[in-house]
Amino acid sequence: MLTTAKSQLASGALEPAQQKAFERVARSGERIQHIVDLLTDFTRSRLGGGIPVIPRAGDLNELCREVVDELQVARPGRVIRCDFSRDSLHGVWDLERMGQVVANLLDNALKYSPEPSAVRLATWEKPDAVFLEVHNEGAPIPPSLLPHLFEPFQRGEDSRERARSSLGLGLYIARSVVEAHRGRLTVRSSEAEGTTFRLCLPRRADARLPAGGASDAGTSPRP
Repeated sequence: MLTTAKSQLASGALEPAQQKAFERVARSGERIQHIVDLLTDFTRSRLGGGIPVIPRAGDLNELCREVVDELQVARPGRVIRCDFSRDSLHGVWDLERMGQVVANLLDNALKYSPEPSAVRLATWEKPDAVFLEVHNEGAPIPPSLLPHLFEPFQRGEDSRERARSSLGLGLYIARSVVEAHRGRLTVRSSEAEGTTFRLCLPRRADARLPAGGASDAGTSPRP
């Protein structure tokens, strides 16, 4: 369905009514593909011993820039501010899977923050780990939901339209991907500070973070 719709759209020979029809087909196909991918990942994580990752050397900051560019094309009215402590942040991770995590966290922040506000994406490093934070303003996550936020089929309190567009699997899969890299994904949320998701990763997916200590205490250089 997607192949047919996209090939027709690329042909440049459609009447306006046909163009709109194939655009609707393409959007519907992409939503179906997204749902299938989420459910497949959910099944893998529950029944197959976790989500598989294929690490390779790469630059986490470059990956973040690519994800931000894609999201800003889709949401031209929103601002995502990148705050990187270094131009590059190299390590060995499954970059495709990490792109999925970053896109999920940013999309979540855009979805649950006021339209005029900016979402902040920050990265920094310590000798034993790298850190990534996504922060948004707006109403905090309800305290009753916070302990269950990374469980499957959990959704924030929002409009029915947004509830219909979400399976409540995004954060569960994001944490599963991070844990497959032996990292940690946490959240804090309050009325005064907004909501911040923090990701902590070892430099290599086959390494381990120290238990507690420096990794959990890492702080962003520019709050």
